Amino acid sequence: MQISSFSPQTAPKGVFVVFHGLNLDPAQMHEICQTLAKASYEVHLVALSGHKGDGIGINEVDVGLWMEESRKALEDALESAEQRCLPCFCFGYSMGAAFGCLAAVSLGLMRLKGFVFLSPAFETQVFLTPWIMLKRLPRVLQTSLNIGAYRYNARLGLMPYFAVSKAIQKLRPHLPELLKRPALVAYDLEDEVVNPRFVASLTVRTTTWRFHEIKDRTANCPIHHLVVNSEVLGEDTFQELMHAITQFAEEE
Repeated sequence: MQISSFSPQTAPKGVFVVFHGLNLDPAQMHEICQTLAKASYEVHLVALSGHKGDGIGINEVDVGLWMEESRKALEDALESAEQRCLPCFCFGYSMGAAFGCLAAVSLGLMRLKGFVFLSPAFETQVFLTPWIMLKRLPRVLQTSLNIGAYRYNARLGLMPYFAVSKAIQKLRPHLPELLKRPALVAYDLEDEVVNPRFVASLTVRTTTWRFHEIKDRTANCPIHHLVVNSEVLGEDTFQELMHAITQFAEEE
């Protein structure tokens, strides 16, 4: 596990712990982290094993390792925030939402001020759909889900996908409890990896989550999955989303 920290130039309003998606180069989350830091938040970006060049290959990981790393990262940041009486937020993109939530559950959901989820992997639709597996698996194994500079590893086997699937299964019993905590959720209805309609269905099950539908313009990608930065979304849409995130944090 490796953590990159982004510090505001003024006294921090709070702390964000950011978890990346499967095989997304953590550096692609820097724009989000820098924007939060400019808004006076202290940010800690967690790079899980297989995403940080430490000798542990992406195909050597398992759900237990990623859960342990996520918990350790969140626990350290949370304890530091509590010592300074600062609110702490868990921020997860795709699989990072699942592992961040599992870490929060193990530490106590009430200790977190709130959550931010981007295309959260609470339920997938690609890996569990046989026809997609048969039709697209060769391309998934070869190129992964993130195009060009976005992906950290050129090739993935099945082990990391199994780890994500197991994490989703472990999180499912805790979802009712999680729905009671404040959260902001951004999702794309055309997403082919996470199940966006499942995410949308949660709107009637919670009064504490806010939902932000967003359009991803990713091109040349074997499978469509939301990528959040100004290059993909456009500057205006990206800034609109970041404003919604910071406004959410300030109001909680």
